[in-house]
Amino acid sequence: MTRIAPSPEHYLARFPPPIQGLAGQVRRLVARTRPDATEQVKLGWRAINLYVPGRRQPVFFGFLIPHPASLTFGFTYGVLVDEPPGGFLGADEKLVWARYLALRAPRDVRPAVFTRLIGQAAEAALLPTALREQRRRVL
Repeated sequence: MTRIAPSPEHYLARFPPPIQGLAGQVRRLVARTRPDATEQVKLGWRAINLYVPGRRQPVFFGFLIPHPASLTFGFTYGVLVDEPPGGFLGADEKLVWARYLALRAPRDVRPAVFTRLIGQAAEAALLPTALREQRRRVL
């Protein structure tokens, strides 16, 4: 039996109001930066995945993972995105491509920085695979 994924709003309703607020801030920045972006709840991942239109199908570029006391905001190809002030998390976890931020309070959401990261992450996801590999080797 296949479970139908809830909407992002219904999924986020399971979490405390401060986490819902953080997710709302980030989701609004994504929508403002990439109006063509779409969201899909992935219950198995316990995440809201972010997509941009690709040539044939939507391309996965980022994710939001709510937790009881924090929100993980990450990028599928975060290694190809400029490091934000304070840096990304994920390199020490041996994540090959992905990088993420742990957000705990509204002050952790930095609109100017996040707008730049969202744009870069979407563009990195849209690169041809060979070009992504080439850029990663340069890093």
